[in-house]
Amino acid sequence: MRYILFVIFVLFIGCGSSSKKVSKIDEPSDAQTKPINSEYEKVNKMYENIESIKELIQEDGSNLTYICVGDSTRSTQDSPRLFQRLSLALKNHGVKTELLAKSGYKLSEFINKNNGPNYLKVIDKIPNNGESTIVDMSLCINDLWDFATPEDEKESIQNRLKSDLIRAMNLIKAKKPKTIFIFTSSNPMQMWDEGTEIYMEVYRELSSELKIPFIDYYDNIFVYFDSAQKQKMYRNGGIDNIHYSDFGQLEMADYIIEQLGL
Repeated sequence: MRYILFVIFVLFIGCGSSSKKVSKIDEPSDAQTKPINSEYEKVNKMYENIESIKELIQEDGSNLTYICVGDSTRSTQDSPRLFQRLSLALKNHGVKTELLAKSGYKLSEFINKNNGPNYLKVIDKIPNNGESTIVDMSLCINDLWDFATPEDEKESIQNRLKSDLIRAMNLIKAKKPKTIFIFTSSNPMQMWDEGTEIYMEVYRELSSELKIPFIDYYDNIFVYFDSAQKQKMYRNGGIDNIHYSDFGQLEMADYIIEQLGL
């Protein structure tokens, strides 16, 4: 069963390119890789929930930049409606928007210096010290395929994803120390709830532990759909098991817009 799901997944999302091995000269310092601590929480104390982000946009939207980081579930090639809708709503409040997403992209690639939309490209888009920039992280799905039997390696996968997410934020904050981070839930995978839970749990736990605002469409909306509603959310009548249909993308975008008070 897992093999069949893997084949379906590859057909629709791609496995991404192999991560480039980071040489010693490219390795980040200890300050960039150590777990985010109380210093991080102090810098972001004002923005530890969605309500605070909503207030920031309402009060200072014209000075803000919103950067969405993702894979094909956010890219203009595979999921164009989602960011188009969200970007328009943000721009109506004066917010500048940037999309850095690529089909098949992995979190492990994001933290290395490859040719994709990595952390260096995010840093280039952030003005000044980051205090007026919101970076929305939505990666992790493609990283599951680095493991032969994801269901049996759940703890190892989650430990790596947590470590890589923390490293990603630290790498950005090393150059732009006041950057504001939020999470939005990645698309769930049809027919593989166990796989979906692997990365959903990572975002839930890091959001709680590090006080990072989390827009969770999956737990708050998607899980309450019946099978017909879930099928409508996906492309090709539900044959595609990961990418949302136009309808699904707009539903997701409208939920994010609602949560941000746009």
